[in-house]
Amino acid sequence: MPIPPSAPIPGGAEAAHAERLFALSQDLLGAADANGYLRWVNAAWERTTGWTPAELYARPYLDFMHPEDRDKVMAFALALEHTHRGESGQVEARALCKDGSFRWFRCSAAVAIEGPEPLVYLSAMDVTDLHEAVEQLAGERTRSVRRTAELERSNAELERFAGVVSHDLRQSLTAVSGFLALLESRFGGELPEGAGGLLLLARESSERMHSLVDDLLAYARVGHSGRDPERVDVGELVHRLAPTAAAGAVLEIGELPVVLARPREFEQLLANLISNGVKFVAPDVKPRVSVVAMPDGAAWRFEIADNGIGVAAPHAQRIFGMFARSPAGEQYPGTGIGLAIAQKVVEAAGGRIWVKPREGGGSVFCFTWPGLT
Repeated sequence: MPIPPSAPIPGGAEAAHAERLFALSQDLLGAADANGYLRWVNAAWERTTGWTPAELYARPYLDFMHPEDRDKVMAFALALEHTHRGESGQVEARALCKDGSFRWFRCSAAVAIEGPEPLVYLSAMDVTDLHEAVEQLAGERTRSVRRTAELERSNAELERFAGVVSHDLRQSLTAVSGFLALLESRFGGELPEGAGGLLLLARESSERMHSLVDDLLAYARVGHSGRDPERVDVGELVHRLAPTAAAGAVLEIGELPVVLARPREFEQLLANLISNGVKFVAPDVKPRVSVVAMPDGAAWRFEIADNGIGVAAPHAQRIFGMFARSPAGEQYPGTGIGLAIAQKVVEAAGGRIWVKPREGGGSVFCFTWPGLT
């Protein structure tokens, strides 16, 4: 739009270029007088706010400010009166648009160096999108903090619940096992035919329930030990686990690294995978298990191979679920939680776990563990 007649216009080609630049600018350019009125504006004001120049000139510019920002804008205007001519300042405030909405503007202002009357030259940029993005991020952060707090509270309650249930169940199971043993020792010779077998089944069921409670508690506590990761010598750990986890098996141990892990959880992970390789073998087959590791990008990939009954491809992922077993493993004892614990430990550390067939029969359980040391 042309510069209003009240503004002095320089002559010549430079004036024409300045007028075109003023009109085409995407920033809101203009000037305000000492009485708080806009004296002239470029076309960007109407494009952005919807107000025509005549409407903007007719009212004090504070009328267009958001009520919450008027004091800030007034204080900024008063501060400009005490600055040297030519020095600029900057303020961000919300301005009313003709459609009733408000938009954020970052406004730079400076008092005119020359001219018959004091004018403040303005240059404003629409930063509404930036403010909305910041508000959205702040909202997401608040929601994330709230979710984290709720999750921590839920986990704490779950852990307390698991501890109480575990204690009460263990106490009850211990009492049942004790009474069964007492019954057998005192009256075993007097029991009718078949009663001894029933006693044996009852004691085995009690022992399975003990194992189930222990495994459920171990699963619930993964990631909640309260300990920070430490350096774990995997080779030393496997040798220490061998007498129990690989009893009666041939255990081959490759060169193994030192990793950062929660010691108890990493021990559970390896113990479950090695003992599975020992347990799930065909009758009259001597178990053979090998434990090796190799670099895999910025992580280690561990492989625990066995000569067992194997896992059919359709069940390769399902067996990591709670209480899940492959059909071939149904006849073997256990709670069906060991691989679920292994998966939870690995994924809590940022790794992944899977199983693949072993050449020549058996399975290879693989998992990645972040961080080379």
